[in-house]
Amino acid sequence: LQGWTIPKLGTLQVWVLWLLGNAERRISPLCLLRGSDLAHLDALRAQARGVNPRKCRVLVKGFSDLKFLMEWMVARVKEKGTWVDRPTEAEVMAMYRSISDFLVVRGDGRRRNEETRRDGQMKWNTTAKNLRSKIRRERRRQPVQERPVQREVRAV
Repeated sequence: LQGWTIPKLGTLQVWVLWLLGNAERRISPLCLLRGSDLAHLDALRAQARGVNPRKCRVLVKGFSDLKFLMEWMVARVKEKGTWVDRPTEAEVMAMYRSISDFLVVRGDGRRRNEETRRDGQMKWNTTAKNLRSKIRRERRRQPVQERPVQREVRAV
């Protein structure tokens, strides 16, 4: 467990791990984790490297990004009315397909090949980064009186 890292997978694959885990590899659903579960692993890494533990929060930060993306996806699935409690793998895939159009951030003019990416190909951390940028851009476009009071969800 000491060498564990957050998987660098596509958004679809990490969605499946978030909700179902992987019984074959004895991985529990990632939604059961908390940032505090990973803080001790960051502390062990820092100790092994001789670094201040407060400056080495790679897993906690990565998990925060993952949790942000997954909670956003769950909220969109619920808005669409396709959420299923205790889903099967087929239901998890159907929930993902119901919101997959929301996950590809297009039209910002920064990348030439963004239209050519296949659905689910983008890594989850890139999807989370693009989503955060999209949310920030949309907030800046709104007049101050129309902006929502609720702040962006950040897990620690």
